[in-house]
Amino acid sequence: VIQELDRTVIFPASHYVTSDERLKQAIDGIEAELAVRLAELDKSSKLLEAQRLRMRTHHDLEMLRE
Repeated sequence: VIQELDRTVIFPASHYVTSDERLKQAIDGIEAELAVRLAELDKSSKLLEAQRLRMRTHHDLEMLRE
């Protein structure tokens, strides 16, 4: 024992406290819904909105995968 402390704070190793399987299911669901929304936007000729949604969602998915 180096030093005794009355209390200490321990932070989680990740921002996401969930199992890998549940995280994978969530990512799969997000990707499926993204495909539907992008198709709707493309059909409505809302190309800028589709591009923004695609970029933001892909960024969020990458953050979840880290």
